Amino acid sequence: METSPTSDDPSRGSAANAPAPCRRPRVGDGRVPTDVLGRSDVPGTAEDLRERGAAPTDPGGDGPGGGGPRHPGDGYPGDPGDARDRGGPDGGKGELRARIRVARRARALPERHSGARELARTVTGLPEVRRAGTVTCYVSFPTEPGTGPLRLALREAGIRVLLPVTLPRGVLDWVADPGPSPDGEDRGGDPPAGAGPRLGRAAIGTADVLLVPALAVDALGHRLGQGGGYYDRALPLARPDAPVVALLHADEFWDAGAGTVPSLPHDRGVDVVALPGGIVRIPRGS
Repeated sequence: METSPTSDDPSRGSAANAPAPCRRPRVGDGRVPTDVLGRSDVPGTAEDLRERGAAPTDPGGDGPGGGGPRHPGDGYPGDPGDARDRGGPDGGKGELRARIRVARRARALPERHSGARELARTVTGLPEVRRAGTVTCYVSFPTEPGTGPLRLALREAGIRVLLPVTLPRGVLDWVADPGPSPDGEDRGGDPPAGAGPRLGRAAIGTADVLLVPALAVDALGHRLGQGGGYYDRALPLARPDAPVVALLHADEFWDAGAGTVPSLPHDRGVDVVALPGGIVRIPRGS
């Protein structure tokens, strides 16, 4: 198995440079503790509250009541994503999100840090990224695949990076990324201090590559997002030829034998999965 992203060739098929894919996370498999799932008494961070549907707010933001969620996919009360995770007609997505989030919180900090550095090497080695003038990215939460080293590498390569700003009704605006803070203390989901003015919803149409968050992706390119539907609304405004690249931990890609991510008609698939150890290309028309 090749793991060097610089040797990537789009013609090589869906498994080029891919690390060993994982099977679907299941209760009792060691990655998803059975004594945590479904419990409401587990203390958590602001990110945990957000994931449970109680998104932290910014008093100066644009969300309901004067503050908005700080990350695409947070979901407002009444948002489709909020309903899905409460057991709405989501095809089982809510339960899967809960399981993956528990596994993410159990990931050791050294593994998160090393994975973020490896992911930066993987993404910046993609031919599409090396050719790009502008890409979208995001400020990761602590349990997500870390984007700090990636954002820094993109900046050093002279690539313009757009970061999302969440607005009411599941809308994304965009700002230019000034780069990660020197102390590494960017708050997950927040555009960092020094970000430029809002560029408007259509700014995503200037991106050559779309680096997006995900909880899981299957071999057909079905992406499991956080449930707020922000990217489902934003991606139709992107250029049709701009590849969608989902950033995942190594064990969050499901190969063909692991089943499929529940998919709804409005869900936008991905073209490439970027993992700390390599990439998986999803054939067009999957």
